[in-house]
Amino acid sequence: MELRKRADEIFARECAKRIDAVHGRGVAYVAEKIAKHAGIDADKAYTFGLLHDVGKEPHSGWGHIMIGYEKMMNEDLPEVARICLTHSFPVKSVLSDMRDEEFYDFVADYIEKVEYDDYDLLVQLADFMACADGVVPIEWRTCDVLLRHQATPNSQAMLRRIYELKQYFAEKCGVSDLYELFDEEFSKVNYHKIPGDYKFEKEGTK
Repeated sequence: MELRKRADEIFARECAKRIDAVHGRGVAYVAEKIAKHAGIDADKAYTFGLLHDVGKEPHSGWGHIMIGYEKMMNEDLPEVARICLTHSFPVKSVLSDMRDEEFYDFVADYIEKVEYDDYDLLVQLADFMACADGVVPIEWRTCDVLLRHQATPNSQAMLRRIYELKQYFAEKCGVSDLYELFDEEFSKVNYHKIPGDYKFEKEGTK
């Protein structure tokens, strides 16, 4: 619980007033709920989900992963710092999308060497099940992302991997379809609106 309390304090300080705060809370919720059913540490899952985007700042783009990593290392939270990097790379080929970034060599070396554990995989999946609309199916989140960002040569591989993770955690949770755990949450989403309506995106922030 101490880790969870600290995560809440950092989120309140760093993220709570941002327009994408709903996304952060949603990822934490999804990660925690799956973790409880999968038999892994729910407090760690919640913490990692809540702080995965702690590095997001105006116009940060890919830089949010390094900003988050450095912030969490400064907080002496190396496991959270790791998630700040790994959550963006369900498939490691996505590294090629950020080749022009000045921190590319550091991130590429880190990601190539790290062996993903269930927490890395869980946040990668949960990141695709939460947006400004709340907790949503992967399909809605995918539309949300594509309406705000260009597809890349890696987009198809990314989506295939997310569906693999959905099946992986369904099996760990003992359900035939992971969506069974989220019927109540999905029922609250306004599917009549257009996904991707992030004001901070329209203002130029990523």
